[in-house]
Amino acid sequence: MEKLFEIASKVSTPLALAGVVMIALFFVYLGVVKKLSKPTRDQSPGILRLVIWIFFGLGLTSLLLGFAGYIYVSKSPLYRVRVTVLDSNNQPIKDAEVTSVPTGDQKGTDSGWEIDIPDSVIAKDRRLRIWATKDAGIFRGFTEVVLSDDYFPTVTIVLRHETSARIKGQVYDEDGHPISGITVYLQSYPDEKTTTDVQGRFGLTGSRRN
Repeated sequence: MEKLFEIASKVSTPLALAGVVMIALFFVYLGVVKKLSKPTRDQSPGILRLVIWIFFGLGLTSLLLGFAGYIYVSKSPLYRVRVTVLDSNNQPIKDAEVTSVPTGDQKGTDSGWEIDIPDSVIAKDRRLRIWATKDAGIFRGFTEVVLSDDYFPTVTIVLRHETSARIKGQVYDEDGHPISGITVYLQSYPDEKTTTDVQGRFGLTGSRRN
């Protein structure tokens, strides 16, 4: 059983994992049948064995297809996209949130972020779209790059003040009752604050600071 869990922990595709689960269930079920079943005249052992082996075959097929997909993706050329995020004063920002479509493995670097995108997941237009946000979306930026012959592209996103951004919420006490008169503000901008109404609701607009 420990060996089975070790194998499952190394499976990286849902299809292959489904195959591992189906094969594991096959062996469990086969063992139970051997120990507990007592064939009678009314039972059909041949049909039962056929169903069990079909179940095993489906699991094995899922496992093989899953691993084949993993190998295909892992052998696919990899784009390593370096992303630098700047504020409106062209100063690097390290605490922004960066997302992309298609998604890829993301890690931090000295200059910002690196997004690893396998060639196999790129759409036909070859475009990688990248967004960056900060302070709950008050500052936002976007860029896109066409992935072609350069497997190490570098992009820069400049965050702009999003004046239409608005944060809404409601404050409750530990018993679930709304609390009025509570001061709410963004940690980065304590001077721009608001208070909750009688229903505990509040709304914060985008910061006026650049």
